[in-house]
Amino acid sequence: MRRTLLFVLCFALLMLSITRGRSEEASIKFRAGANELSFTDENKSAALSLPKPKNSWLIEISRSGGMRPVKETVQLNSTKEIMVTSEALRNGHNTVTCSRKEKLSERDFLKIKAAIMSAKPSAWETGYSDPQHPICCDQPSTHLKLSSRDDKGKEQAYSTSWYPGSYNLVPTDLKALETFIQPLWNAVEDRCNK
Repeated sequence: MRRTLLFVLCFALLMLSITRGRSEEASIKFRAGANELSFTDENKSAALSLPKPKNSWLIEISRSGGMRPVKETVQLNSTKEIMVTSEALRNGHNTVTCSRKEKLSERDFLKIKAAIMSAKPSAWETGYSDPQHPICCDQPSTHLKLSSRDDKGKEQAYSTSWYPGSYNLVPTDLKALETFIQPLWNAVEDRCNK
């Protein structure tokens, strides 16, 4: 009985979010008119890349899921760049609703660099899932990818993911990275939306 009630509740919330999203989408499209941008993989050239020098790095954190089909991404690299992108599903296409690239202050850059240098990405699991709190319904997922070049220029990449119910399993160094990056992400996104 409990499972049925939970399923019905999740289904009702999903239907509500779809209906609300469609009416919001129509409103936004009406205001945006022909200026609406369609985002495809070919248009991702604006994304940051791993710099060429030795000991360089690129970190990307993205969140997707939840009640509405939205994906938010932040990228930071060792050349002090930060880029924030938000996408929403509209008319069957991913549409960029925010895209902004800035330079990090020296202070912020040094904090992020220190967190990256003290991280132990080789110890990260490919994903954190808590069997006692399985992902359900509309929980957003967080994906993190760290790419780097060692002192010989060899490229390495580490990826992991988690969701709110599994955050307690995420190691301290990974939490520290997210903690340092989140306020910067928020600030750039706020400026993007003005």
